[in-house]
Amino acid sequence: MAASQRASSRPPLFMSVISVAVSVNLCVAWLLSYQATDAEPESTHWCGGRTDWRIVRHGDDRETGERHVRSVGEPMPVRHVDDVEARTVAGARDTTIQVLISAQEGPHFALRKFSMQKGGGMPRHTNTVEHEQYVLRGQASITIGDEMHQVRAGDVVFIPAGVAHSYENTGAGAFEFLCIVPNDKDEITIVGDRC
Repeated sequence: MAASQRASSRPPLFMSVISVAVSVNLCVAWLLSYQATDAEPESTHWCGGRTDWRIVRHGDDRETGERHVRSVGEPMPVRHVDDVEARTVAGARDTTIQVLISAQEGPHFALRKFSMQKGGGMPRHTNTVEHEQYVLRGQASITIGDEMHQVRAGDVVFIPAGVAHSYENTGAGAFEFLCIVPNDKDEITIVGDRC
């Protein structure tokens, strides 16, 4: 095939531009006509979005017990840890908590960050919910049940619901860890001396 024949068999550039413009316009028209409904999604639009939404994510407000409903299309918040207020943990020594993802934001789990200064700790206590933890930095002694564990940055800790546990920062600096808990009612009972 000659070069002139190959060139003439290609669509002109303006046809490609028109095709893209039509695709973009259809997606924009779809986005502008978006309406949230309680119905099941019927289909997925060809440009990658759903044609409708249903409300499915739920979480309990731990303080009021009220249900929070987040629609599937609602974006999860993104924030920097430095923008989240650090509050003192009651009954603990030199320890703060930051609620990074609350029960109102996450449908099933809350994500918290604990920071214990050198010499800080939390007394032996139980919770009615399990804990999944990841140590970010520092080192500490954690008692879970009758066993003491020395943990450091990079360690993963699981504390079953109802099992007594405590923390003691044994490092030269701060001890920090992430703690994930289910969004169920949590009752905390101190079973040892307060810090």
